[in-house]
Amino acid sequence: MADQRLSQICYFANEILVGVHRAFRALNTAERIEESPGLARSYANMSIAVGLLLVGLDVIGDYLTEIN
Repeated sequence: MADQRLSQICYFANEILVGVHRAFRALNTAERIEESPGLARSYANMSIAVGLLLVGLDVIGDYLTEIN
């Protein structure tokens, strides 16, 4: 699936938001098909994407705490 590959490329290019968007698109596409290897890969990519978002939120929270 193209969106899965693009989400991985965005990960290595440090384009986090675009990569998360592509991972969501890949997951939505894969869920239309019954259970498949693509669906399993999409769930794996989403777990990485959510982890990146949580780390980003933690960094923002730390920054906001320091400036206040």
